[in-house]
Amino acid sequence: MRLPALRTALEELAERHEVLRAGTAEAVGHGSLLGDGFLTTADVSGESEPLLTAKEIAQAEAALVLDPASGRRLHALLATTGPARHVLLVTTHRHAYDGGQPEVFFRDLLALYGARLDGSRAGPPELPALSGEHTEPWTRPRREERLAYWRRTLTGLADGAPPLDRARPAHGTRAAAAVGSRIPDDLAHAASRLGTRESVLAALAALLALHTEADEALIGLTSAALPLSAARTRLGPFAQSLPLRLDLADDPSFEELTDRVRHAVTGAQQHRDVPLADIARAAGLPDEPGRAPLFDVAYSYQALPAALGSAAGVAAAPVRWPGTDAGRLTMPPGRSELDLSWSVVEGPGRDGLSVSLDYRTELVDRSSARALVEGLLATLRAATRAPGAPLSSLWPIRATTGASTPAHTD
Repeated sequence: MRLPALRTALEELAERHEVLRAGTAEAVGHGSLLGDGFLTTADVSGESEPLLTAKEIAQAEAALVLDPASGRRLHALLATTGPARHVLLVTTHRHAYDGGQPEVFFRDLLALYGARLDGSRAGPPELPALSGEHTEPWTRPRREERLAYWRRTLTGLADGAPPLDRARPAHGTRAAAAVGSRIPDDLAHAASRLGTRESVLAALAALLALHTEADEALIGLTSAALPLSAARTRLGPFAQSLPLRLDLADDPSFEELTDRVRHAVTGAQQHRDVPLADIARAAGLPDEPGRAPLFDVAYSYQALPAALGSAAGVAAAPVRWPGTDAGRLTMPPGRSELDLSWSVVEGPGRDGLSVSLDYRTELVDRSSARALVEGLLATLRAATRAPGAPLSSLWPIRATTGASTPAHTD
C-alpha cells in the first residue's frame, strides 16, 4: 500500500464527492480539502494478535467525534497488520456520509488510487447528473398526492408504545446502550427464503404486536432517500426514516405477513420524498414530551458486499473482526432519540447475519433488551418453521398486560 498515493486518492475523493470536504477554512489548514492530519497510520504487525490490536485501535478511532462546527468531516486510519495486509478505517460525520453503499466509497477510492500510481490508468467515470424524481420540481399537486398517501396510511393509528420498563421522562438524557447477537446460520438461511430484510421485519412486527396486544405495529424503516440508480454513484447522508404501518389483523400466516411488509415497504419508498416532519403532521399525532414524533421503534437492514474492488495490486474487502457478532464491529450508540432501534447486518457475501438493538437506558433495562433480542430470534424461528400457519398457532397470547414469546423445541 503506497501511503502518498492513498493520501492523494482520499483528497481526490473529496474533490469528486463534495460532501466529504472540510467546511471551514480553519479545518482546511494547509490547502487540504479534508483538513490537516486527516490520515494517520499505525503498525501492529509485530503484535501477537495484529487484528485484535487493530480492532482496539479501530474502536477508539470510531469513537472520534467529528464536530460539525470545526468543519472536519472525514478521518482515515491505516493500520498495517502484516506483510502487504492493512486495515483502513474511515470515520465520517453522519451529516456528510452515513455509511450506506460502502462499495461506492471504495470503488471510487481504489480507482483514484490506481490512477495515481499509473498515470495511464483512468480514474472513475464522471458522476452522472441526477434525473427523475430526485430533481423534479416539488409541485403543489405532487406534494398533495404524497401527503394524501400518508394521511390514508396513518389515519387512526393506535398508540402502540413498545414494551418499556419505565415511563418516559419529559426531559430525559436519551442515553443509549446496545445489545446484539449473531443469528444462527440455519435460521438466517430459513429467513432468506422469504427475503431476509422483510422476514426479520415481519418477525419484529409480530413480536411488538404480541407485547402490545394490538393488530398492527408502527416501525420506522431506515432506507436510502435517493433512487437506487443515484445511490449507486454518490456518497452522502442519504439515510431516511419512513413510517411503516404493518397490519397483523385477521391472524395472517407469517408468509402473508411478510407479503404485507413487502407491500408497505414498496408504498413507503414510492412516497419517500416527503420530510418526516410533514408526514408526522399529516398523521395528526399529538406531540408528547420526551417521545420522538411518529414512531418509537426503528429498523434498518444492510447487506455488506463480499468485495469492495481492486486496483494496482490492492484488493479491498470488509474486515471480518474476530470476537464479534458475524465479524461486525459495533460502537456504543451514546444517545438515541428513539426508544428502540434495531439493526440487521448481513455479513460480506451473505456470510453471517447479526442483529443489534440500541435502547434508551432510562426506559429499558439491559436484561429486558436482551430478552427482546432473544424474543425476536424465537419469533423468527417459530415463524420460519411453519410459515403457512396462522400467527396465533405459533404462540399463546395472554389477554393481560404481559405476553409470552413463542415456545419452541428442537
